[in-house]
Amino acid sequence: MNELRNIILQYEKLKESQTPSVLATVVHVEGSAYRRAGARMIVDETGNMYGAISGGCLEGDALKKALYALYKNQKKVIEYDTSDESDAVLGAQLGCNGLIKVIFEPIDFEDSKNPMEILKWAEKQSIPTDVLIHYSENEKVNGTFGAGNADAHFGNQQINEGIGAEIKSATGKGINYFTLNNEAYFINKLKPPFHLLIIGAGNDAVVLSQMAALLGWEISILDGRHTHATDQRFAENCQVYLGDASEVLKCIKNPENTALVLISHNFQYDLKVLKQIQPLKNLPYVGILGPKKKFNKLLDSLKEAGIVFENDALNGLYSPMGFDIGAETPAEIALATLAEIQAVINQKNGGSLREKPGRIHN
Repeated sequence: MNELRNIILQYEKLKESQTPSVLATVVHVEGSAYRRAGARMIVDETGNMYGAISGGCLEGDALKKALYALYKNQKKVIEYDTSDESDAVLGAQLGCNGLIKVIFEPIDFEDSKNPMEILKWAEKQSIPTDVLIHYSENEKVNGTFGAGNADAHFGNQQINEGIGAEIKSATGKGINYFTLNNEAYFINKLKPPFHLLIIGAGNDAVVLSQMAALLGWEISILDGRHTHATDQRFAENCQVYLGDASEVLKCIKNPENTALVLISHNFQYDLKVLKQIQPLKNLPYVGILGPKKKFNKLLDSLKEAGIVFENDALNGLYSPMGFDIGAETPAEIALATLAEIQAVINQKNGGSLREKPGRIHN
């Protein structure tokens, strides 16, 4: 999501200067590719590129295609076959062995529902939102034409019943593509930014928040010490709360989209936080710094107070927190913790990709 925010920011600057631009979006991938469907970049008329649709291997040719689409003022769908070994540019030299389709859409700044405005609307939603892209390779290609969720929709075209039914059917099967009347559509599901709530505002929390910001997550910090819980110690994108542990629930807007990390270095503070969050049944991750001895002591103290974490809730408690990478320094611990959180929210087990049979991406 951080990348999309950056693209939107660049779009706003290009719009203000009225610099002609093109949005490039990966809409279909077969086989292996560095980026998956939904990857984007915006290209201006001077060749500046913001975002990425590959690891750098396609950008050179994509720049030419983007400028051509801008010159013709037409939406274009281009197919790249990186499995073609006879292609010295896109074949064996890439080593990707996949088929990638990219749509190029010139941006009309006067259109209040152009593709970038649709993405802006979708990115602001507080619940998962589907961005709809029509990418059939014909002169009537609509490109990014709408977005919607359970609460509202936005775009240049009303989502008719046929399209709505296909979206429901496709997402119910866990797929992002469908065809209707021989026309191809891609459903790009955008989720609201993940929320990381850090309990404790020590130096390790500063490092953890800095690294989490690179992932584009929303970050909050709660601490009862006025010397630590200050805006000056943390980046602008961090929401810092000075307060008692009993106020932790005020910091959680959407439990299903929130991870907690307890690094207060204060047993009683951590204990009070756990007492407050125990009724929440849908927190995906609660990480607790320290050895198993501390964790067991916390559970015993909770049990004495009549508070018990059962089944799934107990499985959501991670202590000692983080992947086993030999972490010792604050930066290493932050890396191990963020990797574990990322694995949990993506329902992965972690481990080395070289040990994974089959494709990297499912």
